[in-house]
Amino acid sequence: MITKLTEDKSLAILANNYIGTLAYIFNDEPYAIPITYFFDGDDTIICYSHEGHKTKALRKTKSVALLTTQIDDVNHWKSVQIHGTFKEIEGSSAKACLRDFANGIKKIAKSTENINYDFIGDFSSKSDEKNPVVFKININKVTGREENK
Repeated sequence: MITKLTEDKSLAILANNYIGTLAYIFNDEPYAIPITYFFDGDDTIICYSHEGHKTKALRKTKSVALLTTQIDDVNHWKSVQIHGTFKEIEGSSAKACLRDFANGIKKIAKSTENINYDFIGDFSSKSDEKNPVVFKININKVTGREENK
C-alpha cells in the first residue's frame, strides 16, 4: 500500500540523500536530469552546474522540481518531491554555498555510505574562468510517498 509521508519524514529523506532528479522546462518541453544536491535544512537546496542548457533554462523559467528516492526493491521504497524556485548565487556567497555543499555531501556520504569524498571540496576553492554556476532552490512545497509491503 502506498502511503503519504509526513513533511518531517520527507525532509529527513531529503536531508539524508544527495542525488536527485531535477525537472525543469525549456522551450515548452520538460527535462529531467540527475543532479547532486545538498539540503541545508532551512527550506533550501544547494546545487551547482556548469554553464549550458540547464542553466539557460533555469534562468528563463525559475519553477523547478527535485525528486529523490530510496529504493530497496519494488515493494519497499520512499520518494520525496519538492517544488521550488531557482535562484542563482554569485560572488562570495556562491563560494560560501559551494563550501556548505561540499561539507554537507562529505558528511552525508560518510554517515550513510561510509565513503570519504575528501576530493569534493577541491572545486570550491578553485577560481578560474570556468567557475560553476551555483544556485539554490527555494522550497515551496514538499510531498513524499512510500510503499512498504
